Amino acid sequence: MNITGIGKLQAKEGYEYSYLGPSHECDSCKYKNACITLEIGKKYKITKVRDITHDCPVHYSEIKIVEVEKVKDILIVERTQLTGSIIKFVPYPCTHVECQYWSICRGVGITPNTSFKITSIETPIECPIGRSLKKVVVE
Repeated sequence: MNITGIGKLQAKEGYEYSYLGPSHECDSCKYKNACITLEIGKKYKITKVRDITHDCPVHYSEIKIVEVEKVKDILIVERTQLTGSIIKFVPYPCTHVECQYWSICRGVGITPNTSFKITSIETPIECPIGRSLKKVVVE
C-alpha cells in the first residue's frame, strides 16, 4: 500500500489511473513528499480515501489523501506468447477508439519500447479490425 494525494474529483475507492509523474508546480509545494510517492508509468487503484485535504495548484483546487495499490499491468499482444517471455511493448496505431480495448492496445501511460515479462496469459479478445489478440499480465 502507498499513500498519495489525488484530485478530489478522482478520489473515489476503486478509481484506477496511471501515475505520469510530478508537475513542475510540485517543486515548491510543501506537500510534495506526501504526493510524489509512486512509480512513474505504473497503474494504481484507490483502496481508501482518507478524510484529509490540501490545497493543490496542479488540480486547481484541493487534493484528497488516498491509499493506493499497484495494479497489474495488462497488455495486448498480437501473437501467442509463452508465460515467462520478455516482450518489448510497441503500441499499435489503431484508430478504433470506441473499442473497449483501445487504451490497452495503445498502451496509454506506458512508454513505447519498454520491456516486460509475461506472468500470465489471459483469454483471447475480439478485435474489431480482425487482429488475432490475447490479453497478458506483465511485470
